[in-house]
Amino acid sequence: MKRIIILAVMAGLLGSPLGASAQLEALDELKHTSPEQRAKVQTAFLKDRLGLSQDQVQKVAAINLEYAEKNDPILKGEGGMFKKIRLLREDREAKAASLDAVLTSEQRATLAASREEMQQQMKKRLAEGR
Repeated sequence: MKRIIILAVMAGLLGSPLGASAQLEALDELKHTSPEQRAKVQTAFLKDRLGLSQDQVQKVAAINLEYAEKNDPILKGEGGMFKKIRLLREDREAKAASLDAVLTSEQRATLAASREEMQQQMKKRLAEGR
């Protein structure tokens, strides 16, 4: 389950175009996590992947927590999953802009490459039926 949570958080962070059933499964798993847990996983991932400075880690952690808290009612609330996915996507774009303001151009390029890599991996898994 921990692996699924980490994948779901990373998919959200990286903007992965999961298939509908995979998105629904990921959202269901995220219901059982706290905003703090999600923000911590995302921050650790970005710190390791992008080589964030200590100042950047603090700023990125604050951004991740802000959006994790903002998205918590969406994840845990009532309503259709497709509506939740749409709302989360909209929020993800605003979060990406906030993160871009903290990252260097090189880090933004690395993050974009990570997003592309994650998308390719998810497409491959979907094609394999996983």
